[in-house]
Amino acid sequence: MEYLVTKELLNLHDKYDGDLGLLDERWAAKEDRELFSSEQIRTLGEYLEQVRLRQSGKSSPELSRKVEQRIRELELLMAPEVITTIQARLG
Repeated sequence: MEYLVTKELLNLHDKYDGDLGLLDERWAAKEDRELFSSEQIRTLGEYLEQVRLRQSGKSSPELSRKVEQRIRELELLMAPEVITTIQARLG
């Protein structure tokens, strides 16, 4: 199965210190900008945001359910090793 978010994308995320928005900077390597689609980058970014939101513990029960559902949906698009790595990093 081909996943939208792969270990290679997570490695690029790490290379840019967790800010893939830096790929838009002129100094960013052209090759890096061309490796992944904006959909792939957005998916990883949204997943990280949702996981952090879940960790904050400051959500209403309804919002918490929506966050959990969205996390499950996004995880279907992600390679298992990416999910495992992110969960280990974020606790």
